[in-house]
Amino acid sequence: MVSIMITFRIDICPVPKAAPRASVQGGRARVRKAASTRRYEDAVSASIRALFAGIDPALRARFNELAGVFAVDFGFFLPRPKSRPDWCGREAWIQRWVFAGSKPDWDNYVKSAQDALATALDGVSDDARFVLGQSVKLLCPAGVDPCLVVRVRPAPPTDALPLWVERLIDTAEEGGAWCRG
Repeated sequence: MVSIMITFRIDICPVPKAAPRASVQGGRARVRKAASTRRYEDAVSASIRALFAGIDPALRARFNELAGVFAVDFGFFLPRPKSRPDWCGREAWIQRWVFAGSKPDWDNYVKSAQDALATALDGVSDDARFVLGQSVKLLCPAGVDPCLVVRVRPAPPTDALPLWVERLIDTAEEGGAWCRG
């Protein structure tokens, strides 16, 4: 397996994927990406391309030659509201980093970031090739600007999966449920 990992910080406040817009033109249904999603994905793609262009050319060439599937991790760092939301306890609110446990949903952030990443990287071209990953949605502390952090690398072989994936596979094979307390 090729050992290569690329991490980018994109200084753009994350935007979730909005529902597609539908209309009828000339008697035909037309579905298009929401303007807010399109603007965000275009800006993120352009930023990733610019950052990727600054990477050592030999490393960039190795990455573009990769075939197969990829693991991708996302950090969505969002602006902190001025006052504590109802869902956030007092103890959690005083922490430096706070989970962003409010709308929009976490998976909509992932969808827009995956589409932007696949568009930006020549060696990927289709977000269906992202098969493994983790993500987090956090509120930024004072002094940290909202941003998106992306880490992409070849997915590990299936005989070297992370423990959390092995636990999911065990449950899929054996059925039932398990809980740790």
